[in-house]
Amino acid sequence: VVKRNLKYFIFLIFSYNSFAQQLLGIAGSNYIGTNSIYSNPTNIIDSRHKLFINLAVADLFVGNNSVRWNAPISPLNFLIDKATNKNKYFWRSDFLEIIENNKKRNFNALLEARGPGVLFMINQNESVAVTTRARGAISLSNVSPTLAKLIEFGAKDSLRVPVEGRNLSMAANENIYSEFAFSYAKNISLNPENSIKYGLTIKRIVAISNFHFIAENSNYQLVQVSNPNPTGPNDQYLERVLNMQKLNAKYGFSDERLVSQNFSFKPGYIFGKPNPGRTYGFDVGFGYEYRPDYQKYTFKEKGIQKWDNTQNKYQFKIGVSIMDIGKIKFDNPAYISNFDEQKTNKLIFDKNIKPASTARLINDLNNNTNLDVPLANDKKLFYAHLPTVLNVFVDYKIRDNIYIYSTWVQNLTKANSIGIRTPSLIAIVPRYESKWIEMAMPISLLNDYQNFGLGLSIRVGPVFLGSDNLAGINKSFKTRGLDVFGGVFIPIYHKLPKSATDCYYQVPQNKHKNKYRKLFKKCTNSN
Repeated sequence: VVKRNLKYFIFLIFSYNSFAQQLLGIAGSNYIGTNSIYSNPTNIIDSRHKLFINLAVADLFVGNNSVRWNAPISPLNFLIDKATNKNKYFWRSDFLEIIENNKKRNFNALLEARGPGVLFMINQNESVAVTTRARGAISLSNVSPTLAKLIEFGAKDSLRVPVEGRNLSMAANENIYSEFAFSYAKNISLNPENSIKYGLTIKRIVAISNFHFIAENSNYQLVQVSNPNPTGPNDQYLERVLNMQKLNAKYGFSDERLVSQNFSFKPGYIFGKPNPGRTYGFDVGFGYEYRPDYQKYTFKEKGIQKWDNTQNKYQFKIGVSIMDIGKIKFDNPAYISNFDEQKTNKLIFDKNIKPASTARLINDLNNNTNLDVPLANDKKLFYAHLPTVLNVFVDYKIRDNIYIYSTWVQNLTKANSIGIRTPSLIAIVPRYESKWIEMAMPISLLNDYQNFGLGLSIRVGPVFLGSDNLAGINKSFKTRGLDVFGGVFIPIYHKLPKSATDCYYQVPQNKHKNKYRKLFKKCTNSN
């Protein structure tokens, strides 16, 4: 409810170094190791890697349904210019073009950094992984078109922002946290033609920052009042400001500046209570693979029956998972504040309100908006939901190296809840996949199915780069979003036996098709 162009919410994610998830271009790949865990933990089963070491991955996603980008440069170039402090380009209000309709508005800025991680294949039926990452987001949800204009243009713009009273219901959230996770997955099927898998990820989550403002059943009106702080005789003008006729809101924060000073990787900090908030989160997944030609991928080595782990074996595979189950408990009074307020007829002036940090923003709201929040009302406790989603995917093999991956990600977090949310999406991703080269072109409906995205990703050996929304990196499109990602890893692949020709079956043992323990015969020239 303060006058701040949407640019501040974009710039805020750079000032916080916060992080989140999309990466549709690589989500279906069989060569990305630990990065496949983030759609379903069962994906680490039957890995192409004997050992996979993730080094670094980063992803940025921005999407909204309120404005289009209308500038002479692309959003990506503009953000890079500001992040590097080159300041070749200066912000102008006409960089954003308002979308005129009656839909509820939303804005999501998500960033994610995946740090060191290791995947180890115990055997054909079991795999484990240890991963680290930092995540964060800024989101506006359930905002009316009129309120969106007020946020974008401010109370003083009488031409574009109506004066009449409106209902106020919205959620603004910012959340940043680090994650340390262990994953285990197992194939439980005894039939080699049908692989049935389950997987579980347990993660320790340590909060870094939170800001939330949740308003429901509230009303506001724009009114004209005298300048409250005149600086001279000619400064007695009327000013149009926001009058909260009825405010029913809860808002709070954790001070990320203090966290940055005290953050530690020591076990006492990660698993204890000196941090602002913490929890254990969970991912649960199930998977199925149909392997009609499984006989082609069997061999014997030194008399032991084995699978060829250098090859994908399925005609198609299906995965269903629920990701990010849990809530972060913020309870350290040294870092946090939380208010639950009901006020009537309060004037809100937008002067001197700067989102430099969550603590500064809350302080400015209390000091400059005339809310008169007493410190005694600080509850010093709140819970922030993890961005829980339902994830369903199907990956179908068209022919060797050619696949069609399709996925549905449905957000399960309520719009007016505390905590970040992952926007829903649906996508189809055709791809060419081999050991050293991979290309994919995701076609999607992003940002709660409201933004069309056409992307491209390329992997060359252990390095990949891509975008789920190419319009955001091209100034020619009036895009409503932006997405870029990239990463690098160390792959240690499986190898075939030295005398492979002595061990492969030339004729499938069809009579034993459904009897796994009787499938393999001794090789003629076995080692």
